[in-house]
Amino acid sequence: EPQRIRASVIGGGGFVYPRYLELPRPGSYIETVEIDPAVTEAAHAAFGLPRDTQIAIYEMDGRNRIEDLARTGGEKFDCIFGDSFNQYSVPFQLTTLEFDQRVYEVLADDGMYFMNLIESMQRGPFLGSVVRTMRLVFPAVYAIRTDAAESRRDTFVVLGSKRPLDLGAVTQRLRAQYNFRGGV
Repeated sequence: EPQRIRASVIGGGGFVYPRYLELPRPGSYIETVEIDPAVTEAAHAAFGLPRDTQIAIYEMDGRNRIEDLARTGGEKFDCIFGDSFNQYSVPFQLTTLEFDQRVYEVLADDGMYFMNLIESMQRGPFLGSVVRTMRLVFPAVYAIRTDAAESRRDTFVVLGSKRPLDLGAVTQRLRAQYNFRGGV
C-alpha cells in the first residue's frame, strides 16, 4: 500500500525511480543523488521531470552523500536505491565495504538497500563480489535476477536488509502482474 517513506536514490538517470516513489506517496521524503547536473537537466527536458518537483536533488557523488548522512545522523531511510552506472558498471566507490557500512548506518531497522547491476550469471565475478561484500555488513542479502536465462547479460538487484525477508510472495506478485521470469 502506498505510504509515506524516506528514500534515497543514488543515480538520477531519467528520474524514473524517484518519480515512481514520489507520485503515489504524497508527503514522502525522496532524494536523488546525481553527480552530473547535465543528467538532471536532461531529465527535465526529455523525461518531464517538473522543475518544482518535491524530490530533493543533490548534485554530488553518492558515496559523499551517504558519508555526510552517516556523519551527521538524523532520520533514517526506509530504502536506499543504488542505480548509478558508468555504461554497464557500477562506480567502484559504491561497491566497497566502507560504503555498505555507511549505508547500513543510515537505514532504519526495517530498511532495505537495493543495488542495480548488470552482469552475466555464468560469468558473474562482479555480482559475486558485490554479494560477498554486502554479506559482511547485512545479515540478509539476496540477489534477484530479472530473467530466467543464465547465459546472457541481465539486470540484477542485490538487496541488503537488517533482517531476513520472505521474497516468495513478491516474486509471485511480479510474475502475476508483469510476466516476470526472474527469481531470487
